[in-house]
Amino acid sequence: MRRVKLTFLDSIRGIIKQPLKNLTSFFAITLGSVCVCVSVSAVTGLNKESDKIVNSLGVNVVVLAEAKEHEGNNHSLNDKLEKVLRSNMDCCLVSGMTRYLFSNQETNSAITIIGVNPDIFRIKKWNMANGRLLDEVDYSAKSRNMMASGALSEKNKWKLGDSVSIGGYDFRVVGILEKDYVYSGDLDKTGKVMAGQEYIILPNSTARMLLRNLPSANEIYIKRPAHIDQKNVISAGNAIISDPAINRSGMFWITPTALIAGVDKLRRIIIYIGGGGAIASMALGGVNLLVIMLGNVRERLREIGFRMAYGATRQEIAFMFLFEALILTAVAAMLAIFVSAIAIQYCAVYISMPMSMGMPAVALTLVYAMGAGMLFSWWPANYAARIDISDILRNE
Repeated sequence: MRRVKLTFLDSIRGIIKQPLKNLTSFFAITLGSVCVCVSVSAVTGLNKESDKIVNSLGVNVVVLAEAKEHEGNNHSLNDKLEKVLRSNMDCCLVSGMTRYLFSNQETNSAITIIGVNPDIFRIKKWNMANGRLLDEVDYSAKSRNMMASGALSEKNKWKLGDSVSIGGYDFRVVGILEKDYVYSGDLDKTGKVMAGQEYIILPNSTARMLLRNLPSANEIYIKRPAHIDQKNVISAGNAIISDPAINRSGMFWITPTALIAGVDKLRRIIIYIGGGGAIASMALGGVNLLVIMLGNVRERLREIGFRMAYGATRQEIAFMFLFEALILTAVAAMLAIFVSAIAIQYCAVYISMPMSMGMPAVALTLVYAMGAGMLFSWWPANYAARIDISDILRNE
């Protein structure tokens, strides 16, 4: 054990003696480790957000939605379709809701207002940060209670119990949702991950009474039992909406796969970019480390000879050089983790990117950096261990 400790200390002294030679390898491995740590954190964050998006839609849920908003009151057609779907899909839970687009002239901004029936909460899941969901009492009394999205509450500094004026009507905040993230657009053009949608939720009875002249679009949520295939539900729904008696053209289906398609695309791009950066940095840093360590072995032939003469084994000589590389890359990994933590905090605040730096990111960063150190120092370490004292004397 004492000999291992001495070998370890000798490795540290070997690094300290020639810091400039090791800088290129150190920074290349650090850069690659940052790529690994940030990429894994981003993918982990996007995975969690994908789960949240799917859970917010609901387990085993599909949505039949209108492709375009319409002016005026078109809710009777939606109510009729909802009743037909419910009667023909008695094994499924069916509930509708309506999205209204309200333009606030004072702030020159638009707010999405969602009118819901109370049974929608049995199908679609909203994660509450504070307060309560709307209930049967709110619906039957046509109350002016509302739930607000986390992004909208944060933007307007709304709290539970606040009175909010919308379109000349006062509403009371009874629930605030967790802040979510949504993917928008095409990454090659204007695509980005945005920090949450801005919307409020009202009882459908209240929304239809007060907002009937606003542009709106209807959606019908269908929750199927686990044993019924999603394709069968969609096929049955298509048969119903294509019936001339229903006459509901211009509708489309929203499925969990379609909902997270943008997030999946962004996740793949991050993996390709982060992985490519990590491989390029490993190649640069690793090859440089290999060349430097081979040079170190040749420069330290006299030291190796003295160690062998005083009883050092070939294994200890090899470990001395391996430890040098592992110490160097371990320090690079720790620096990379620190830099990545700062970068992730910046991304969370300034570009609203959902990232989660946990143990997988830290562990993979350490494995990447120290794996590169072991891979590219193995040959020089073995080369040093195989040198004979006679060769060293001839060289001298």
